[in-house]
Amino acid sequence: MLALKKRPTDTLRGAVLLGTLIVVLAGCGSTSSQATVESLPTMTAILPTATTAPTAASERVWKKQAVGASNVTITFYSGPGGSACIRIQLDAAASAPVEKCAVSGTLVAIQGTTTDSAGKLYTIVAGRCLANQITAVSLEMASGDNTPAEVEDGGFVITLPVKKKAVRAVPIDQYGNLVGQIYAFG
Repeated sequence: MLALKKRPTDTLRGAVLLGTLIVVLAGCGSTSSQATVESLPTMTAILPTATTAPTAASERVWKKQAVGASNVTITFYSGPGGSACIRIQLDAAASAPVEKCAVSGTLVAIQGTTTDSAGKLYTIVAGRCLANQITAVSLEMASGDNTPAEVEDGGFVITLPVKKKAVRAVPIDQYGNLVGQIYAFG
């Protein structure tokens, strides 16, 4: 018969586990017969209509980042009928925001070219993913090349120091599979 030798740490480990079990079980008992209820703040969903602009409650700044010598702010918001929308706003005084809302599919994206305050040309492509499975987006360019964009907190953005035109955005999951439909830029 094989005899197992008991190590000193086995006794200590067993005592710690037993002590933890006692503390956990003691915490499960109730010392009061009255239940306490915390009051939570009420939340109201605000869904804009076609005639109303997004409100502060229906939008969030997804990302602010430098584009050359300028800055860009990318905002996610709810559009008409609760559709998922994205807006890009450059910090330049004469810059008008560029925005787009999803009609259907697994993402919505916009692109544009801009000149920063130092006079250098940039291409910006940003998107909002509508499916949690999307971990990356492959941007297919009109020139035939593609650029990968990593998804972070439900969105993606790339800035290129040249003029490019994206024609398709291919949403991909962690295994390299297509998620939903390929997005075609208009």
